[in-house]
Amino acid sequence: TGKTAFAHFIAERTGFELKLIRASDLLDKYVGESEQNVARIFQQARQNNCMLLIDEIDSLLASRDGLSQNWERQPVNEFLTQIECFQQPFFATTNFFKHLDKAVLRRFDYKVELDYLTLEQNTSLFNKVAQSKITKQQKQLLTNLTHLTPGDYAIIKRKQRIIGKQTNLELLQALAQENRLKQPRATIGFTN
Repeated sequence: TGKTAFAHFIAERTGFELKLIRASDLLDKYVGESEQNVARIFQQARQNNCMLLIDEIDSLLASRDGLSQNWERQPVNEFLTQIECFQQPFFATTNFFKHLDKAVLRRFDYKVELDYLTLEQNTSLFNKVAQSKITKQQKQLLTNLTHLTPGDYAIIKRKQRIIGKQTNLELLQALAQENRLKQPRATIGFTN
């Protein structure tokens, strides 16, 4: 939905260098190493006056409610301590907001939900990817695709590099396929 792009935009506008961190950069199989990695990235960001972006933070800061071992809680505790003392801008992205530890949520001043694209945004991106104007009929088809994100258009552009330029109808079909992947599946249930 453009979470990482949004952080890059803020960094560019504020003049901060953005340091992107992935969970794999921090997690370690040895007890105590993950905490040291967390402390190290915050220390380096302080020294370099960088803005931090932790991508997919839910893999690091999931709720501690169901954890039974102390070593499972320690990386979360270290993160909470580091966030409290960090003065530069700090961003974290997730697709699983509800899975985050409650204490983590209190540490962030802003919680921004980036929703699906509006029709106007879809039309603009479609015209850029298609390199032509969308027709009224095609725009009507695009209106029905309500779960598209900038990432879907990035997928389409990558596919075009492989298979070549596509017609507007082929692009709409590809976008419809991406849109379908995000539709909630019907479930079977029982009521009385």
